[in-house]
Amino acid sequence: GSEARKISEICESYAIKPDYIINGAHFDNSTKSPTYGVTISDTIVDGKMINTSYDEKASSWKYEGKIYTNRGIAFNADGKMKICSTKTAYNEGYKSFIGGSPHLLENWVINVANWHTSFANQKTYRIAMGFANDEIVFYFPKEKMSLSTLVKQLKDIGVPNAIALDGGGSVN
Repeated sequence: GSEARKISEICESYAIKPDYIINGAHFDNSTKSPTYGVTISDTIVDGKMINTSYDEKASSWKYEGKIYTNRGIAFNADGKMKICSTKTAYNEGYKSFIGGSPHLLENWVINVANWHTSFANQKTYRIAMGFANDEIVFYFPKEKMSLSTLVKQLKDIGVPNAIALDGGGSVN
């Protein structure tokens, strides 16, 4: 999408209906507003920040270092991908970026720094997105699992870079 919208609004906007829509960007809904909540996963679409912690008026990152994660997958014009921070993707002019919450793997190294124990150990339905050899991988396990099991399975199928998309009730 090009802005924060309800799934029903996204579906209605397509002339040809997609087979799947993935809930990739997360936010803190404590404000009860999908537009003004604190984002936990930033997104860049067509070079425009969406669901972001970047404050254009102040030209600064409001939540840098304070949000659950600000790392994700950036895509440049020739399709090359890399794991980086939202700030790096934005400053380097990447056309697209989707943040992961949390980011899971970076060059085969497991990121556990921001995995809160109850969240990481909870067995729930999960979706992950990653890349290997310039190929995007979407991973939809059929069973509920913890983050560590998800990461093990991603490594087993040869995915060195990955982020978690949504999980729990949204995936169920």
